[in-house]
Amino acid sequence: MILESYIIFMETIMPKLVMRLATFLIATSLLVNGCTGNSEVSGCVDKLNSNDFDARLEALQELSKMGFKAHNAVPEVLKALGDNESLIRYNAIRTLEKIASPSEAIPALIKLLDDPEGLVRSRAVVALEVYGSDAAAALPKLLELAENDPWINPENDEYVVRKLARKAISTIDADRT
Repeated sequence: MILESYIIFMETIMPKLVMRLATFLIATSLLVNGCTGNSEVSGCVDKLNSNDFDARLEALQELSKMGFKAHNAVPEVLKALGDNESLIRYNAIRTLEKIASPSEAIPALIKLLDDPEGLVRSRAVVALEVYGSDAAAALPKLLELAENDPWINPENDEYVVRKLARKAISTIDADRT
């Protein structure tokens, strides 16, 4: 589970052989390093504020596994949504889903619907769908993405964000009635 997000992301941008090597190296690093500190959450927050990409990625994965008991880390995870690395933003969305309340997560997720990376936009759409009718404020932007998002998945030549946005719109509208 630690590498699930990483693998999904890497499959779209790296050849399979290189991806397998990178996955092995990061998995080894994650198994050795864990979050440490005064408490598990504060140790992860420390790593999330690191300049080390692997440490930030690991911190998000660990916080995600902790679920709502990592709620105190929400402000730092919200900051990670603005990270320069798209894989960090992608994983911050996954973490936010598990540790934040809808009122904390939804406004930030709506902003990410304008992210320059299609993979990040797709993850934001999926996260908003999870919130159902609570995410009704996202409907105008989701409608726009369902018609006009330019990202095409290189693996299958599909307009992924468009497809996911249509599904999210359906779910959010159904939950509103």
